[in-house]
Amino acid sequence: MEFDDEIDKAAAEIERVLDSGAVRESPEMARATAEAQRVLASGDVRQSAEMPDMFMFLPEKERKQDRELKLSYATWLRWLLAAQLAIADVVFVVYAWAGERWNLHPAVINIWLGATVVQVVGVVLVVTRHLFPLRDHAIAQEQKARETGRIATKTR
Repeated sequence: MEFDDEIDKAAAEIERVLDSGAVRESPEMARATAEAQRVLASGDVRQSAEMPDMFMFLPEKERKQDRELKLSYATWLRWLLAAQLAIADVVFVVYAWAGERWNLHPAVINIWLGATVVQVVGVVLVVTRHLFPLRDHAIAQEQKARETGRIATKTR
């Protein structure tokens, strides 16, 4: 077998280097070599089969699933947020029309509009930070590097 030939070549090279005297064998190395030879001789070690197809391109499949999940979350969130805002606006109109006959204090309207804007912006920020955490981390690192005077470098 090709795998056995490679093992034999490696063992021969180790023997050659040790016999040359360039490297002295330590007791730990002698034990490790003996253990390796014992395991190889026993047949407990064998060449593994090729990687199963289900594990091929696993990172690409994971990224695709991640994108699909993000799209699903975004779609559901958009509909839930729209429904929640519509229900809240209906409640506001019913309160203003039936309860107060549209004689609302300006502060009530300002607070209502402000709370609606804060809610929408808050939900969008939370979801965006969850969906794109690496971008936030990279921006934070770059900002920290600027503050400390070090130049941020991008690595791949």
